[in-house]
Amino acid sequence: MYLSEVKALIKRVRDSENTIIHSCKIWPPLLLAELETIASVHNIPADIISFYKEMNGFQLSYTFSDNVDFDKKDFGTYAEDFPPMWPNEHYWHLDGCINILPVQLVFESDWKDYIWFDTDEDGPIKYQGEILSRRGFDRQVKPIDVYSKDSIAAYFCRNGKADILLGSDHNASFTDYNPVRFEDYFEGICKTNGIIDARESIFSPSHRL
Repeated sequence: MYLSEVKALIKRVRDSENTIIHSCKIWPPLLLAELETIASVHNIPADIISFYKEMNGFQLSYTFSDNVDFDKKDFGTYAEDFPPMWPNEHYWHLDGCINILPVQLVFESDWKDYIWFDTDEDGPIKYQGEILSRRGFDRQVKPIDVYSKDSIAAYFCRNGKADILLGSDHNASFTDYNPVRFEDYFEGICKTNGIIDARESIFSPSHRL
């Protein structure tokens, strides 16, 4: 399911006369025993593991042919893939980018000084009708699709269910939009060909907006 959809997405973008691809990579899945160990250690829900059984993440970045802001020299030339956190390093002015990170990077990193900081003060945060500790919430948020400097999509697990969150305000908040299921997020990025400006359309604003 997932792999065929990714291949179809890449073909659509590649076949378009109006797009220029700058990186494209599908990582092969880990050995099943290794993936199952990571899933067990980190209590990763089945819907996320279903994706990673088919591939260990994938990457696609491109611009439209009329994009005059993108600087190829600054962005760099890559035979296949750019460094995993590259879209978040600078305002590259890409038009389309999907960067689903490898499972071991997502779940075996603590994301200190990227998602959460030692200096962060604790306090209550409202999430899906529950009041949670902000510090505890932030430490469970894990980047899963790092596609721009302004925003990323992140994973959050609560009560055995995987939520995909949209970061806003340079990822200062992950609760301005209602979460979606991983399957819905994946379907959304495929339908929009990974266009960065279309990410918000996959989510609905929360009551806070």
